[in-house]
Amino acid sequence: FFGVVLCNSTMSLAQSRSAAVCLGAFLEGFVEHVEGLVQELRRKEQEYTQTQAEVAALNQQQHDVQWLNVGGGLYHTGREVLQRAEGSMLSVIASNEFLCDADLEGYTFFDRDNKWFPLILTYLREGRAMLPNDERERDAIFREARFYCLGSLCRAAKQRQCIVVVGSSRGNRSVQIYDPIQCLWKGNRVSFSTNRYNFGSCIIDDGFFLAGGFDWHTFKISSSVERFSASTGDWTAIAALPMPTVRCSLVFLNGQLLVIGGLDPHYPFDHVQCFDMASRTWQQLPRLLRPRWDAASCVVDGRVIVVGGLTPGHRPACSAEEYLPAEHRWQALPDMPTARRGAAAVALDGRLLV
Repeated sequence: FFGVVLCNSTMSLAQSRSAAVCLGAFLEGFVEHVEGLVQELRRKEQEYTQTQAEVAALNQQQHDVQWLNVGGGLYHTGREVLQRAEGSMLSVIASNEFLCDADLEGYTFFDRDNKWFPLILTYLREGRAMLPNDERERDAIFREARFYCLGSLCRAAKQRQCIVVVGSSRGNRSVQIYDPIQCLWKGNRVSFSTNRYNFGSCIIDDGFFLAGGFDWHTFKISSSVERFSASTGDWTAIAALPMPTVRCSLVFLNGQLLVIGGLDPHYPFDHVQCFDMASRTWQQLPRLLRPRWDAASCVVDGRVIVVGGLTPGHRPACSAEEYLPAEHRWQALPDMPTARRGAAAVALDGRLLV
């Protein structure tokens, strides 16, 4: 068209200018149209590339899916999940180096109880074991975990380590147990019998003891002693304290429960009351070097150590003492840098942490 305009000598100047304007508008619209087509082509190209990547990822996922038949139960899970437990049977099966026979539908068969396999998959996916409380069921999980060579799950099924919160300052008798393996808090169905507070407590292998404290209803000092069994969830009454006390500290050593110090209605205690689990009797051990209550006690490498607390005059103490069973006496230890009352004490690698 442009060439036609130039060659037509009879066309007036005004007509030529008008034709040039039309031509410019046409070319501008044409360029915009081409640019739009280019952008649309690029968008389609991006969509195609994205779809192609999604298809490739889906194909890879299909390739990475492991089909398992466990005792008649069908399971689909990623190879990456099975490979999280390095060195286990499942990680070996999920590796490219292991060629296993599959049925016509592509399932690898395990002649195992499929009741527990969902728990095993959950453990591999989330890193926590939803273990039951029943000992027989835990033993069954242990056998399955041992078959699949899941060492960490075997240990979890056998260990019963937990954090226990008992009662409150308002006489709450509830028991709450935190399982660090399952990451769950559980309330115990059986509360302790005495509605008490300011009692002493200590952990044993299968539970813990409670002793003394104030009765929430009568505000009298309690002489009751109870033992909680974590395996059964039951409480058992122990022979009453010869001398009721509050704010005492407890330790358990060599089959004996030691109730250390505390407070009677008017005076601090320096008494140490010892209950022998074999003879089921109480006896008095040598008295503390100084009366104290709200102290912290702990067994460190077979040594009973008492630190801090309140002494006569209601002043927090920084002193510490150790019981020597062979010599039947207490001896002083170096003072703590800071006085403490109502503190907690734990043993760690032969050291005492307050």
